[in-house]
Amino acid sequence: MTTTEPKTPSRPAALDPVLTWQQLREVIPLSRPQVWKLRQTGAFPAPIRLSPNRVAWRLADVRAWLNARPAA
Repeated sequence: MTTTEPKTPSRPAALDPVLTWQQLREVIPLSRPQVWKLRQTGAFPAPIRLSPNRVAWRLADVRAWLNARPAA
């Protein structure tokens, strides 16, 4: 009789850290209307919906956006 190892569920890839609006404000010096205007033009990363009334931004997307900006 052969025994088989019990299958263990595969672990999902590590979740991307996200920034809430308050955390985003600490990273970028833009107002909420400025962020949404940039988002509408495609010049800022899109948020992800956490719940019907809450959004957040992927930290990796915000970092990439910051690195792509011209140096002042």
